[in-house]
Amino acid sequence: MFNFKNKITIVTGGAQGIGKYISEQFEAAARCRDAIEAIGKLSQRQKAVVAPGIDRDVIGVFSNDALTMICILRIRDGALNDKLEFPLGGDTIADESAVVSMLYEHYKYSSDIPDRMLLAFDCPLYDMSALAETLSFINKRKVDISKPVIGDNKKLCELANENAKQSALRYLRDNEKTDEATNALAEALSLTSVPYRIESYDISNIGSEHITAGMIVMEGGRFAKKEYRSFKITGTSGQDDYGALREALTRRLKYLVPDENGEIVPSSFSAYPDLILLDGGANHLSVVLDVMNELGVAVPVAGMVKDEYHKTRALVIFDGTDFCEVNIAKQRNVYVLLYKIQ
Repeated sequence: MFNFKNKITIVTGGAQGIGKYISEQFEAAARCRDAIEAIGKLSQRQKAVVAPGIDRDVIGVFSNDALTMICILRIRDGALNDKLEFPLGGDTIADESAVVSMLYEHYKYSSDIPDRMLLAFDCPLYDMSALAETLSFINKRKVDISKPVIGDNKKLCELANENAKQSALRYLRDNEKTDEATNALAEALSLTSVPYRIESYDISNIGSEHITAGMIVMEGGRFAKKEYRSFKITGTSGQDDYGALREALTRRLKYLVPDENGEIVPSSFSAYPDLILLDGGANHLSVVLDVMNELGVAVPVAGMVKDEYHKTRALVIFDGTDFCEVNIAKQRNVYVLLYKIQ
């Protein structure tokens, strides 16, 4: 039991301060709720749901106008031991055939394909048979796929659909927070528009011979892992972070330079970033600004300055005349966003 006796909190700042305090308490309560849910899920994974020795995957789907979430419950030796989630955006046609295609993409390189799969959604017999035949070939033994209509297997399908629904709602809540943080980031950096595509770069040194530059990408507030890149640095000797950064950004940004017809040549790098973030301060920022100036490319860019705990404490930008820091200490949503990016 919690004892709140004699606990007094003094809030300053008038109505605005009280509103902020209440908001922080709701956030703290939400974190506690999420922790309790996580513990519950961890416990749930150990529950026996069918007889020992049985392996199967149960695929559930939830869909609305904004999102389709595919959820795979993995049952091994009769117990639910894992849950996989695959969100499809509202711009994706998420009919039964699209879900089946996603399942094929998931399983085609998998080394753990059970002998039986249960579908919690209506699926054309042709698609179901084709998937079963393909996975049987990959698995080198028969894989049975069906949609149960009665009994315990139907209950498992209902559980998969409910998990897909809850995962979708949580995913949408998280993305709403990310959208708010992206808007706040744009305001903090005085950008003319909210960045859709954000690219972030960091240099990694393993000795003096193995130097790489990593690039991660966010698009529409979501991490776009298919867009991630790793640059092997070959033109820089020794542990020269600035030289490595120059090489990586030159190789990246040159694809934004129009050809003789004034057009951008289509490539995997032809997408124009709305914001570039660097793991570093004014010196790193200066290097990238020089590269942009040489190539004739203009992209908003900011450096992420870290504290002694290796966490971002501020952003550094160039205001046209000098480098200056943008304090994010009091903007928790921006801080969390940058923490995720790092």
